[in-house]
Amino acid sequence: MKKIFSEYGGVITVAMAIVALVCVVALLVGGPNGGWIGNAFNHTIDKFGDKVDEAISVEKTPELEISGFNYISYSRINGVAHWYNTEQHYLYCAQKDFTSIKGDVRITSDGKLVMCHDAGFTFNENGKITRYDSTNCTLIRDLTEAECLALQYATGDTYVCTFENYISVCKEYDKIAFITIRDEYMDELVPEMMRILKKYVMTNRCIVNSFTYSSLQAVRNAAPSMMLSHVQGYKAGVTIEAIDGAAALGNCLVNGFNFGENSTADFSTSV
Repeated sequence: MKKIFSEYGGVITVAMAIVALVCVVALLVGGPNGGWIGNAFNHTIDKFGDKVDEAISVEKTPELEISGFNYISYSRINGVAHWYNTEQHYLYCAQKDFTSIKGDVRITSDGKLVMCHDAGFTFNENGKITRYDSTNCTLIRDLTEAECLALQYATGDTYVCTFENYISVCKEYDKIAFITIRDEYMDELVPEMMRILKKYVMTNRCIVNSFTYSSLQAVRNAAPSMMLSHVQGYKAGVTIEAIDGAAALGNCLVNGFNFGENSTADFSTSV
């Protein structure tokens, strides 16, 4: 592995940056027919495919070819009326030309899975969900599934969505589910996530993504061949240690996380 980086470091670093940008978020400018980076990603795979595969330890499967993984709908899209991580949002994205739909998973007090980027909900004066404030929120872990599903967002006729509804949308529209989990309650979250994925025959049509290695290890223990994604800290870049960790997990992507205007350049000295 280190020899690969020594010999091809610059090429692999830039290639991984492009991979990272595609897998974490397409930059959401102009929509799938506008200013996307999918073509650049495919060009990189065509030109450096073998080295990229070896560097990021990707084992391709017939169901999930990385070379065809062009676009991903992020959990929030500016200008879309629907609140992100809602069923209406997922349906909107499913009807566009995205290959994959991203969703953020949280676990309730009764062990059910709902979709939310943050750890809890912040409410406005009308009792509707508004912009998250970690100092003024109700934790999802303190709510039951029924209590979560009764909550309405401040904009649009949108409510909290279950993980099962998210997966059912991905299944119906043949989209790859890009599932982000946090390092919390893995002993409950992973079995419930696997139950639903198996119910919809989606274990080979998903990528489970996390910032924490231990979370991915918990998923790997339950699913020996499922594709994983280890996203690094914001602007942290991709290290050789992260690559080696992905290799140990097997069938695992390593993603950088950066929304800067020149994200590729930010990665160029990080390995």
